[in-house]
Amino acid sequence: MIERLAERGQQPVTFLEAHQLGNEVGAFRVVECSALTGQGVDAVFDAALDARFQATNNKPQHKKKCIIS
Repeated sequence: MIERLAERGQQPVTFLEAHQLGNEVGAFRVVECSALTGQGVDAVFDAALDARFQATNNKPQHKKKCIIS
């Protein structure tokens, strides 16, 4: 996959880049996954549910968005 991305002038997002972006946008959690292999996809949905339940339990509620890209 890395070679395929390189052919298009792209590269995977690094662990550090993902966490930096997560901090910038105020992410609840940063989770690694692969849409190609499906690895970690369950963890993405688990994190989304955890974020929603935590938002429900903590008052006052602020409207936040969940972004999955």
